[in-house]
Amino acid sequence: MKRLIIIAICLVSLNLSAQGNLQFNQVINQVFNGTYNTYFEAGTITVPAGKVWKIEAASLTRTDSSPVSGVINAGSFHSLTIAGHVAYYSSAPESSNFPIWLSEGTYPVGGYVSSSIPSRVSISAIEFNVVP
Repeated sequence: MKRLIIIAICLVSLNLSAQGNLQFNQVINQVFNGTYNTYFEAGTITVPAGKVWKIEAASLTRTDSSPVSGVINAGSFHSLTIAGHVAYYSSAPESSNFPIWLSEGTYPVGGYVSSSIPSRVSISAIEFNVVP
């Protein structure tokens, strides 16, 4: 009887894995450069068929030669959205909305910047193959 219970537990545990149908494919680093002002769309990301992306991080930084390069104006309001998910919000910079999981499809990357500045949006993701 003990053997039967142990075998049953082993069989059940083999079928319970969080990412059992996902197989690592590659790391994605995507960059969108531009001069953004007020509401903007930086571009789109496309997750290919049969894949899912786990977005681990994203940033919105300035790219001009100002002394505070890398920082969006300290007093300005800004946000970054990926596929409608808020990735960053200047009023709550310590909050993290990652990871963001995306299935196959095309998604907008955009946000809001309260002043016109040369900026870069960077996204880091892990791409997985969906294994049947």
